[in-house]
Amino acid sequence: MYKNRKKYLRTVAMGASLANGYWASITQSGHGANWSPVVLAMLSVWVCYFSVAWLVEGMRSK
Repeated sequence: MYKNRKKYLRTVAMGASLANGYWASITQSGHGANWSPVVLAMLSVWVCYFSVAWLVEGMRSK
């Protein structure tokens, strides 16, 4: 069951990063294609996911 939960949380993090990147692309001002805010918005979600996963794994270890 733990593996299924981990896969589900990764899927949720992937969806959240796509939604966050989409939101960043919508809220950009200007007419040029500037991908750095989109990539940084998506990356921030994954950093949060892995830091929380690292924290939970550390709390479970002996």
